[in-house]
Amino acid sequence: MLLATSRTRSKLRFPTLVVCSLLFSIPIFAKSWRVTDFNDAIAVAEDGSATVHERIALRFDGQWHGIHRFIPVEYPGPRGTNYTLFVSVTGVTDGEGGKLKYESSTSNGLRDFKIYIPDAVDTNRTVEITYTVRNGTRFFEDHDEFYWNVTGNDWPVPIDLRLQWSAFRIRPQDRCGRRPSPACMVPPSAARPPT
Repeated sequence: MLLATSRTRSKLRFPTLVVCSLLFSIPIFAKSWRVTDFNDAIAVAEDGSATVHERIALRFDGQWHGIHRFIPVEYPGPRGTNYTLFVSVTGVTDGEGGKLKYESSTSNGLRDFKIYIPDAVDTNRTVEITYTVRNGTRFFEDHDEFYWNVTGNDWPVPIDLRLQWSAFRIRPQDRCGRRPSPACMVPPSAARPPT
C-alpha cells in the first residue's frame, strides 16, 4: 500500500512541476516592442523635392535585432495610373549619431528599410532616418500639392500618442508652389499639428 501511494505522488509531481514551470516562465519569453515617440521634420524645396528627418524612439522588451520601417511609395493616380515616390536614404543612425546598418527593398507599394539595432534587449533605443523624396510635390495648373503620410500605415506594433512633427517649411524663400497664398506661408516656429 505504501508503494502505491508514493507512485501516485510521483505521477502527480511531474505534471504539477511542468505546469508550474510553464506558468512562471511565460514572462521570461515574452517579447514586444513599440514606438514611444515619432518626430518628423520635413523641408520642401522650391523644386518640389523634400528632405525628411525622422527621429523614432523605441522600447524593446526581450531580445530584438532591429526594426522594419515601411514608407508608402506608390499611390493610386487618375484613370488607373500609379504615382511612385523616389526615395533616397542619406543616413540611418542611432540617437548618438552612430551609423546603423540597414537594407532596403521595395514591394507591394512600400519601401522597406530593415534597420539593425545592436543590443536591443530590454532597453530604449532611438533611430534617426534622413532621406530625400525627389518628387514629393505634385504641380497642377491651379495649385501645387505636397502630401505626406508621416508614419505610414504598416507598423506591426503600436505607436504611442506622442507623434510630433516639429518643422514643415518651404524653401528657399517660403514660396508655396507657383502661386503663393497666405495659407501656405506659415513659418516653422508657428506650425502646430492639428488638434
